[in-house]
Amino acid sequence: MKKTLTLLMLILICLSGCSFNPPELCSIEAGIADEEIIDFTDMQIYIPRLENGSSVIISLPTDELVLINCGSSEDFPVVYEKLRAMDIGIIDYVILTSTELYSRGGIEKIIQNFEVCNVYISDDAEDTDVFKSIKILCDKNDVMFSKVCAGSRIYDFGKACIDVIDSEKYFFGNQVNSISLYVLLGNVAIFFEGECDITNQARMAAEMKDYLKADIYVISSYVASEDKSQYLIEAVNAKYAVIPVHSKYYPSLTVTDKLSNSEILRTDVNGDITFSIDNDTITYKTEN
Repeated sequence: MKKTLTLLMLILICLSGCSFNPPELCSIEAGIADEEIIDFTDMQIYIPRLENGSSVIISLPTDELVLINCGSSEDFPVVYEKLRAMDIGIIDYVILTSTELYSRGGIEKIIQNFEVCNVYISDDAEDTDVFKSIKILCDKNDVMFSKVCAGSRIYDFGKACIDVIDSEKYFFGNQVNSISLYVLLGNVAIFFEGECDITNQARMAAEMKDYLKADIYVISSYVASEDKSQYLIEAVNAKYAVIPVHSKYYPSLTVTDKLSNSEILRTDVNGDITFSIDNDTITYKTEN
């Protein structure tokens, strides 16, 4: 049933095209007539400390689970242990915000050890070996495989949604494909910028500055090690800036200084980070 619903959503996306239209972004201000019946309590966003990559686990109001990135293959034992400790056997959505190994390296083991329903990757990656190998893996294991672009909506349930708001392709030794996500859970917004470089960060801020406000800003370890657009930081204006740091890249002082108006949480310093959402209230705990 879940795969059938996902297929229908994908067909609608394809019919509507892939250009991003900011006013249609699922926003905190959008009124939803039936929002009273949606339970936005006891939802969690979990960011484990990984040595070689990054992964974020999000529980949805429909009791479904999202895994944003899988970490590297070397990180799988940690990711597996964390998911099993949470009594998770089914992963409804796996979203790869980057084609880099530290984001997607663990996907084969994830699919082999859990019941994965859907995998999403940037359509810009379609001509790459990474795209082809993940598609073959999904087909072999009866997992719905979908390519997404700016304007795609991955999840939609009342006042909860997951939107792809930007995509980017560039070369850094090899082709890197990245998507940026805006996740809304009731009145709480989370922004994942992916591997967006500073030029595209500034462009995104200029084009979507009225739609990027978020409570939690998840910044990739690579991007934090380079530089960040002050315009995007101001547009997001997050209370919490979260950096899932891994051993290949460490945040620069320039970036942490620019984020000084947010409370910065880093997995290399704070350990595992768990946000709990209870309607409008956000709390967090850390564990080393």
